[in-house]
Amino acid sequence: MIGLGVGAFFAGNELRYALANGTEPRATSVAATHEAADVEGHFVRMQGELIDGVLFEHSQVRRGQTTILASYFAMLDNDGKRGLLVRTAGSKRPSESPGAVALQGMLMPINADLQKELDRARGSFGDVVFERRFVLELGRRPGHPALWSTVSSLCALALLALLTVWSRRYVIFRSDADVVVAPTAAPPVDEAIFVLVSGPLMFAGTSKRFPWIPAGLVAADGRIVVCANIDASSHFMGVKTSDRAGMWTIDLAIDGLPQFELGYQYYGRRRLPAVRVFHSEGGKQQATVLACDDETVRAMVVARLGKQPPPLAPSEPAAPPTQQS
Repeated sequence: MIGLGVGAFFAGNELRYALANGTEPRATSVAATHEAADVEGHFVRMQGELIDGVLFEHSQVRRGQTTILASYFAMLDNDGKRGLLVRTAGSKRPSESPGAVALQGMLMPINADLQKELDRARGSFGDVVFERRFVLELGRRPGHPALWSTVSSLCALALLALLTVWSRRYVIFRSDADVVVAPTAAPPVDEAIFVLVSGPLMFAGTSKRFPWIPAGLVAADGRIVVCANIDASSHFMGVKTSDRAGMWTIDLAIDGLPQFELGYQYYGRRRLPAVRVFHSEGGKQQATVLACDDETVRAMVVARLGKQPPPLAPSEPAAPPTQQS
């Protein structure tokens, strides 16, 4: 989700730049950049005086070797009073010869470390005052609006889908009022019905939610219980800090026969017939989903729960209009 969030933010920014610019760069100057209120992401053709020599370098040292990631050159306006940094990849030069040039690129936010260097010098070197908000990224141009709108939409939809699954605790259940369960005799009391349970299971006074766990639905002493053999122990540096290995359970019929509804549960690419059971735990209403391998198993689950699901409540008819004499 973090990766998709970053991708959606990046794609949204690129889409904003694509929509704010045309296919051709805007003609501007260093002086105009200083006077503009907000020119972030503008695709421009900058005119000015390029100074020979690198002013700043962004380098990285790995295994004793220094790699230059970016170089910054100074570009001045006509009177030499105001300047703008031009960023190039590696040690590439903006132009073969310094002097009056017209460079094409995009005005992007300045690097934080570089901004600190300019702030330390109060934005000026000698008589030149540098722009401290933006740098000209040489050769960069906005992307195609259709491409970035598609990428941002796909990232946003994928992120929304993951957030929906996360908010539902990774349990996707769709109820279906049209499902009809054929009457089936309940299996013997001592026989477990094997299901995939998604819900809050209890072990030694500890409650924890599990999705899609193999379990057995049993009836014992008038109770309907889901049992799953789970090892949820905690470990730290190879040492077991809490022992939670054993039989985790859910009591589905604390206050009589549980209420439930029929539908389907989705997990990954699988879609299985399921029963969502509403029950109480610690005074709180809970919902547990029992996914079944097929319709026959679901019919056995319904029979074990003790009754067919209640029919939908009919809507109240509108009251007949009163007649006034």
